[in-house]
Amino acid sequence: MVKHWDHCRCKTGCKGRMCKCVRTQIKCTSDCDCQKDANAADCNNPFSQENDIDSSNATEAASSQEAIIENLTQQLTSLKTELKYQTELINKDLSTKNEELQILTQQLMSLKTDLKNQMELNKGANVCNNENDVDSSNATETASSQEAIIENLTQQLTNLKTELKYQTELNKNLSTKNEELQTLTQQLTTDLKCQKELNKDLCSENEELQNLNQKMDKERRKLLHHVIHEMKDNIKVFCRVRPRTPKETKQMKALCNIRFIDDCTIEVGKSDGSDAMSCSGNKLRGTKQEFSFNKVFAPNASQADVFEELSLLVQSAIEGYNVCVFAYGQTGSGKTYTMEGKSELETEGMIPRTVRYIFSEMEHLERLGWKYRIEASFLEIYNDNIVDLLDSEPKTHEIRMVDNKGQDLCVSNLQIKEIHSPEELHEYLRTAQHNREVAATQSNKRSSRSHLVARMRLIGTRVTKQEGSISTIGNLNLVDLAGCERLTTEGPPSPNRELAAAKYINTSLANLGNVILALSKKQEHVPYRNSKLTRLLEPYLGGNSKTLMLLNVSPLDEHLNETLNSLKFGSNVANNCKTGSIKRPSPRIEKQKNVGYLGVSPLRD
Repeated sequence: MVKHWDHCRCKTGCKGRMCKCVRTQIKCTSDCDCQKDANAADCNNPFSQENDIDSSNATEAASSQEAIIENLTQQLTSLKTELKYQTELINKDLSTKNEELQILTQQLMSLKTDLKNQMELNKGANVCNNENDVDSSNATETASSQEAIIENLTQQLTNLKTELKYQTELNKNLSTKNEELQTLTQQLTTDLKCQKELNKDLCSENEELQNLNQKMDKERRKLLHHVIHEMKDNIKVFCRVRPRTPKETKQMKALCNIRFIDDCTIEVGKSDGSDAMSCSGNKLRGTKQEFSFNKVFAPNASQADVFEELSLLVQSAIEGYNVCVFAYGQTGSGKTYTMEGKSELETEGMIPRTVRYIFSEMEHLERLGWKYRIEASFLEIYNDNIVDLLDSEPKTHEIRMVDNKGQDLCVSNLQIKEIHSPEELHEYLRTAQHNREVAATQSNKRSSRSHLVARMRLIGTRVTKQEGSISTIGNLNLVDLAGCERLTTEGPPSPNRELAAAKYINTSLANLGNVILALSKKQEHVPYRNSKLTRLLEPYLGGNSKTLMLLNVSPLDEHLNETLNSLKFGSNVANNCKTGSIKRPSPRIEKQKNVGYLGVSPLRD
């Protein structure tokens, strides 16, 4: 027979201390005696009770735990505050105790020092007791010795006082000398400064004297230039030999034999020493020929070098003279480059340089009370017809006489532009260059097929209380002639339009030669009316004008014949051609504001 507690694993019941269910952490089963007992509700096995706890009890337990935790947190905060306060009190107390310890240490050190001093006093007292037994004679000797020492020291002190007094007087004298030296230094510094100022003033006056001397020298040169020009009454000729172009250098084209004897003389011959041929086919005897001009420019001469000589004529135009400058030479000899140049400042031609020079001189003359106005026009003679290069509309232009004397000429329907700056005139010049007739030849890819005439009128006015209005008018004509050419050398240009242009160019230049020849022979009749070119140049070839020919020649051996013809023509002009009497028109004085025109009138309608 099996008893009911045999199935209970705790054997001794759940209330016992040896309960196996509790030790193994399991709940009691239905076989346990505690579950069969009527008092099973009193089972103390917690593993049997945990699943039977009500949810409300669990919530209450959790709330109770949170309250406990919050209470403990507050207690902890309070304890931390108390700990911090106690720590501060302890630190303060320790600081106070440390200060007291330092004070006690200082007192102890002071007591030790007093004790040491007392011991030394006691020792000194013992010594004094011993000295009382010394013999009185020794004390007397000691006193005498002390008196001698005192006397010696007193004497040394007196000597030192005397030496100090002497040194004081010496220092005083040195201070006086130093003050005198400083005063002298200041005076010398002041004198040196005055001397520097005087030297500066002298340098300034010397510079002014040099400028004045240069100005007077320039005025003398201009006056001498005017006097010589008025005495000689002939056309001046400058000869310019151009250098080889880069293309000609690359092709290694031969140069003719040119020797520059001096600033006014040139010698030319073929490179191989043979005879040259004239345009008519005749041989030019002699291997070398010499020509004289007013000035000769070698190939290395710059545009500035040429304009330096030309500037005197431009100055004459500003002062009221009538001036004409024209470039002459064969095709490709550098006429257009000389007159117009390129866009760079160093390679600017005579026309743009003339404008810059005029405006520069105008600024100086304005300081003297002069005011200037510049009027300009650009025209070309193409196929013996006049074309306005500033007017896009084709018009008929005629050359007319202004008065009965036949010296004042004008061109009808010609646009006249007032110039206010060099840049403005350069713009008009570019327009004229664009509208000018050009064509390609064997000598030049862009050869001028017309004669370009740039005309400027310079009107100067000065108003004074004593004399009223004083006015001068100068006329300046800059002419770039088309290049003469031999049709047999160039080949017949095509189409017929270019052939006709070449014939007109040669004809007009031939007429110019005939006029020069008639003037050189002083013939009564001069054929000015044979072409428009000579008709326009009439006042400047035989009238009251200063005229300059810029003769341009090529250095190539293949152009020797044309070069010799140009040199002969230019030499004949320079040495034989006489112009009319050159006189500067007297300034016109008016009481009214109107300004009259003097000299050759401008080419305008």
